Amino acid sequence: WKPIPFAPQYEVSSEGRIRGNRVYRGGHRRILRIERHRSGHIRVRLFIDGSKKAYFVHRIVALAAQFEPPSRLVF
Repeated sequence: WKPIPFAPQYEVSSEGRIRGNRVYRGGHRRILRIERHRSGHIRVRLFIDGSKKAYFVHRIVALAAQFEPPSRLVF
C-alpha cells in the first residue's frame, strides 16, 4: 500500500485497490467501491477538499508508483 500523492488520506495497492486511512473497529480499513467507465476503464470516486471526483484507477497506481521513463534506450 502506498499513499496517493494528490490525496494523502487514501492509499492504493499494486493490484489497484484503494482504501481510506480511517481505521474502523476491528482494526480494518474500508476498500472503496469501484465502477466501470463507459470506456471500460475502472474508476473510483475520491472525496478531496470537500467534493467528490472520479479518478481512473490505472492513473492513480501509476502516480503512486512514481514511474519514471528510462534515461536512455538500450537496444
